[in-house]
Amino acid sequence: PWREFSSKDEEDRHVRNWVSQNADVCPIGGNQIAEAFVWRSLPLLAKDAVAAIVLPAMTLFKMESRRFRQQLFRTVRTWCVANFSNLAYVLFSGRAERPALTLFFSPAARDDGIEADDRILTFAPFVISQRANRSVRKRAKRDTWSIIVNGSELREVKVSDAATGDMQPWKLAMWGTFRDEKLLRRAARSFPPLIDFLGSHQLTPPHQGFELRDPTNSDEPTEPMPDLAGRMQINFSRLKECGRIFTFPEKAISLISSSCANVRKGRSELPMLVSQPPHIIVDASRRFAIYSDQFIAVSPGQIGIAGPPNSKEILKALSVYLSSDFVTYQQFFTTPQWGVSTSLATLDALKQLPVPLDSLPETEIRAWAELRDTLAKEGVNGTAVSQKLLDEVNSRVASLLGLVQSERILIEDFVGWNMQMIKGKVPRKATEPPHRNTMDLYLKTLKAELDAFLGDRAAGVEHSVDALRDDVSALIAITLQAGTGSAPSVFNAKDSTDGSLAKTRKHLLKKHSQWLYFARDLRVYTDKTVYLLKPLEQFLWTRRQAILDAGEVIAETLGQ
Repeated sequence: PWREFSSKDEEDRHVRNWVSQNADVCPIGGNQIAEAFVWRSLPLLAKDAVAAIVLPAMTLFKMESRRFRQQLFRTVRTWCVANFSNLAYVLFSGRAERPALTLFFSPAARDDGIEADDRILTFAPFVISQRANRSVRKRAKRDTWSIIVNGSELREVKVSDAATGDMQPWKLAMWGTFRDEKLLRRAARSFPPLIDFLGSHQLTPPHQGFELRDPTNSDEPTEPMPDLAGRMQINFSRLKECGRIFTFPEKAISLISSSCANVRKGRSELPMLVSQPPHIIVDASRRFAIYSDQFIAVSPGQIGIAGPPNSKEILKALSVYLSSDFVTYQQFFTTPQWGVSTSLATLDALKQLPVPLDSLPETEIRAWAELRDTLAKEGVNGTAVSQKLLDEVNSRVASLLGLVQSERILIEDFVGWNMQMIKGKVPRKATEPPHRNTMDLYLKTLKAELDAFLGDRAAGVEHSVDALRDDVSALIAITLQAGTGSAPSVFNAKDSTDGSLAKTRKHLLKKHSQWLYFARDLRVYTDKTVYLLKPLEQFLWTRRQAILDAGEVIAETLGQ
C-alpha cells in the first residue's frame, strides 16, 4: 500500500475513517496508507509474533512522519530495519523504483520503558557493494535477485534516538559514522544558523523563487506581474552536470515573456524581494551559490538571499562559504530526502546551516569578497575554475570551522567519492584498481590514525603498516612495534613465485567461510598483527575509508 489516501475518493473511505478515528494513538505522516497498515497490524498479531513489513523508505526520513516514528519506536520492539534505498532502481525488476525498507518488529508492549542499551540493527546495502548485481555496461541496470550482507554496512541505532522521531540517526546509519555525527553536532553548537546570521546582517531570509504561470494554461488563480516581462531568468535544465560554477553561462539565461509574467496569487512579494540585487541564488542541489549584481528572477525550487546595496561584500563572502564542500556535506546529512529519494536539499536545512563568518573582521570579509571576484573572473560564463582555487575555498572554510586534518578528509572524500554513489550509481572510477599513490595515501592515513590513537600513552611505540597486493586484492599487515616505524610500503605479489597472497586469501576465506558473505574487508586479529584483506577497488582505498578502517581496528582490538 505505497500511496497516500485521497480526502475525497470513495475507495479510500475505510482507511480515511480509520485514520481519523485513531489519529491520537496511531499518527501517520502525509496520509500514508503504509504507515496506517503498520498500526492496523498490531492487534492482529499474537504477543510473541514477529512481523516484517515492506514500507516506503522515506518513512524513516520525511518530516511529516516524525510523530509516526516517535510513537512507533516507543510502542513496538523493533529489532531490525533493512533500508534498501540505494537499491531502488534494481530491486523490483523495474516494476517500481520507489525506495523501500523492511521493518522487523514485535508487538510486545514496552511496559518497562526504553532501556539505555536497547539497539535496532540496521542494514543499508549499496549497489556498489553488491558485486554480483553490478551491470557490466555503462548506465545499464541489472535486476537484483540476491543481496549480500556486508559487515561494514551493518549499524546499530539506539532506540532512544529512534524514539525522538529525528531522521538524522537513520541518515547517519545509511551514509555516515559516529565521526560525521560528532563533526556536525560540534559545528551546529559552535556557530549561529544561517537564518540568525542573515538577520544580524540585515539580509533577507532565504526564500524560494517565482512560480511563473501562463494564465491561459493554469488551473489555479494567478496575478499579473508586468514588471517581470523582459527580465532575466535562469533555465536550470541547461545546467545539468554543471558542477561548481560561480557565474551563470549565457546558454542558461533567458528573458521572461509577457505571457508568463504571472505568478500564483499571493506568491509574489518574497520571491521579488530575493530576486533584487545584490543577491545570491542558491541551487536546490547545492551545486553552487552564485552572487549577482543584476536582477535575476529566482526560479521555482531554487533559493534566493538578498540585501541592501551596502551588503555586497558580506553577500560575496557568504556565496564563497555556500560553495564549499562542507556546506554540501552538511546539507546532505540534514536534508531528509537527499541520498534516499531525490538529490535535493530543503529550505529548512539551509536555514539551519551553521555559519562561521561572524568571526571574521571587515578586512577578512573583504578578502573573501575578493576571492569570490577571482572565482567569478576565472569561471566566466559558467566555465570550471581551477582546483587550486576550489582548494583555497575549502581550506578557508575548514580553518574558520576549526576542522582538524582528519575531519577535512572525511568531508572531502565524502563529497568526492561517497556522494557519487547516490541512487545506486556505480562510477567506473570507483571500481577500478587503485593507483599506487592512492594505496600509499590510504596506508599513510591508516598509520597516522592508529598512531594518533596511541598519543602520549605509548611513547616510543608506533604501528608498522604494509600491504602485499596482486591483481585481485591486497593483504594489509598492521603491527605495533617499538621504535620509530618505517613508512608504509606496498609489495607486489607478482614478484614472488610462490603465489603467497593467493594462498593466503584462499586460506583465510576457507578458515573464515562464514564471513565470506558478511565482509567486503576481511579482518583477522592475531596476538601481534592485524590483517586486512581488501579488494582492489578505488572506493575502498580512499583516505576517508582509511580513517574509518582505523576506527574499526581500534574498536575491535579494545573489545577483545
